[in-house]
Amino acid sequence: MMSDDADALPQDAATEMEENLHLWDYVQVVLIRLPLAIAVFLSVIFVVALYTWTRVPRYSATARVLIERGAVDFTAIRGVYDPLSPGSTQRDFIQTQSQLITSRPILQRVLEETGMIAEPPFAQSREPIRTLQRMIGVNPLRNSNLIEVSVISENPRRAAVLANAVVDAFLRQSRMRRSGIAEEGSHELRRKADELRMTLDDATRQLHEFMVDNKMVSFEDAQNIVVQRLHGLSDNLTRMEPIRMRAESRLRSAEQAIERGLSAESIPDVLESPIIRQLKIEISNLEQKKSEMQFRLGEGHTQLRGLTIQIDNLRTQMAIEISQILAKLRLEYEQALNQERLVREGLERQEEEVMRFNELASQYNILRSSRDSIQSTYQSIVSRIEELDINRMSGQGDYAFIDYQAEPPRDASWPSKKMNMMVAIFFGGLLAVGTCFFLDYMDITIKGETDIRRLPGGNILGAVPSVDIESENVTNPDFLALEKRHSHFAEAFRSARTALAFSISGKPLRSLVVSSSMPSEGKSICAINLAIAHAQTGKRTLLVDADMRKPRLHKTFECDSENGLTNLLVADELRPDDVQAHVFNTKIDNLDLLPCGPVPPNPVELLDSKRFHEFLAQCLTHYELVLFDSPPSGSLVDSLVIGKAVDGLIMVVRTFVTPKAILEHTLQQLINARVRIPGIMMNNADMPQGTYYNYYYYGRYGRYGYYQHYYHSQADTESTAGKRRRWFSKPSRSSGQPRA
Repeated sequence: MMSDDADALPQDAATEMEENLHLWDYVQVVLIRLPLAIAVFLSVIFVVALYTWTRVPRYSATARVLIERGAVDFTAIRGVYDPLSPGSTQRDFIQTQSQLITSRPILQRVLEETGMIAEPPFAQSREPIRTLQRMIGVNPLRNSNLIEVSVISENPRRAAVLANAVVDAFLRQSRMRRSGIAEEGSHELRRKADELRMTLDDATRQLHEFMVDNKMVSFEDAQNIVVQRLHGLSDNLTRMEPIRMRAESRLRSAEQAIERGLSAESIPDVLESPIIRQLKIEISNLEQKKSEMQFRLGEGHTQLRGLTIQIDNLRTQMAIEISQILAKLRLEYEQALNQERLVREGLERQEEEVMRFNELASQYNILRSSRDSIQSTYQSIVSRIEELDINRMSGQGDYAFIDYQAEPPRDASWPSKKMNMMVAIFFGGLLAVGTCFFLDYMDITIKGETDIRRLPGGNILGAVPSVDIESENVTNPDFLALEKRHSHFAEAFRSARTALAFSISGKPLRSLVVSSSMPSEGKSICAINLAIAHAQTGKRTLLVDADMRKPRLHKTFECDSENGLTNLLVADELRPDDVQAHVFNTKIDNLDLLPCGPVPPNPVELLDSKRFHEFLAQCLTHYELVLFDSPPSGSLVDSLVIGKAVDGLIMVVRTFVTPKAILEHTLQQLINARVRIPGIMMNNADMPQGTYYNYYYYGRYGRYGYYQHYYHSQADTESTAGKRRRWFSKPSRSSGQPRA
């Protein structure tokens, strides 16, 4: 039976366990679905490989052109348009030339001169020029004046011919645009130079008159002096304000301390004074000496009066020193305040001077900028006129040159098999991993220990492997732990048995009930093998079939179900030997079985009765462990009623089958009912499948996923009973009937 101190356990079990995810948890997500991940990865590789090896190869031929600004630039702003300059205008110029290479007039000339307008793919195209534009790629090389012109075609020779033809047509078109410009440009520049010369003279005269009127020799020097004075006063004010604020803060702190009645000795400046510290030490020493003399000489001794006078003198000195410190604080504050005021007044006067000077500066800058702009433009135009005269004598020259011509390529440029396969491997792996994580996110079932430990009462007793994996060459899978004692399956129940022994310190668990949140989670097989594991330790163990809805243990052990738990609970009186009369002695040492008996119409009322507690008490007098197999706890209260009467309830969870919401709802119900949960058995721990192992069918899902209805199946399993080994029950000592 449960002790009184067990009432606090469900409350503790209700606390959720938050654990940090380890890298191995993420690896497990992929390993669980490794076949799917491999299939997705190989599918991507196959699709990309199929696409790559079925494409018609294309070849790319490239010619390179050098673009430079020649001597025919009439703008006179050489620094901006210099081709060696990395300025933005030069980049725009290169981009403009790149667009001109693929212009319609140039491409029209290319098709006509090469005669390819009559060849495929241009002959079948409605717009041959647009088709050629799609084949051409123009790439200005970064930080240079070079432009690469590439043509992609399925014929390598055609690609080279078209690339060279495009470059040649661009160069000829550029020369045609530049012819006939030199004479017109020179005449226009000379006319503009005459106009700028008169404007420049007028602007120079206005600037000189402004300097004379304001008595300035150098405007920049005067401006620097005014600004430097302003900066100096601003810096002085910046230094003065913190000094004044610190002095004011120290003075205010001292005054407030005195106003609140605090001792002046607690003021920070007083505490930091070395004289005060020395006086305190001397007073402390004299007081200690006085205390010792009082103890030795008595209260009225003359030496004590001398010490008292010395102490009073020292205290007077300390009071005088404190007054001087406070006066010093006030003096420092007043000095800092006066200095700050003087500096601030000087700063305000200097700011007014700067404002006046700024008005003059704006007028000066306008006059000077106008003069400089006109002068710069005039000098540039004169320089360009001289260059044009020289160019007219020496020739204009070109600004576009062929760096190298295109040659027929040997290797295809598209598709790149190596690159495609590298991309396929990368994205295939990414898609495979992403698919695993997506399916894991969409999977709402319990998948491992991490999911269980986050639930209330999520203590794991053991992880039971799949029965289907280890039940090969086994007569009855229900007794797998008995037939294969060295299997992982058997070891899991021995580990669970050990965990139960240490689950509650200082108190052994003598009565347990095994349940699950849903049907088909393996609670019965766990109850059987857990009872076997306890019996193998030498403990007398009683396995009780308390599933009064759909009992099955009598079929597993092949014993009579006429008499059992139901008969004991409906009897008028429970005699001391009634339990032993209905128990079947199995062939497994130390393990007895109490079948369910006839299926009653009111199982909950029978279990939640005084007779059940009397029955449990009688069982505990004969057995060291009583283990109940009960119906699922999702919608049926049978296991809850039994759990409140026994020492604890073991919940069985089947991985990749039990939904998290259903399990959490069931555990919360048990915790709310103050049922002790020593731990959870994780069944099917190594089998990532979403199919149910249908021992029986209890009903259909309700609103919250647990079962609303309960049906009893009369399916006959006698056809398989003859194939089982008869470990299960043996006749009693006298008549072959249940032991009396």
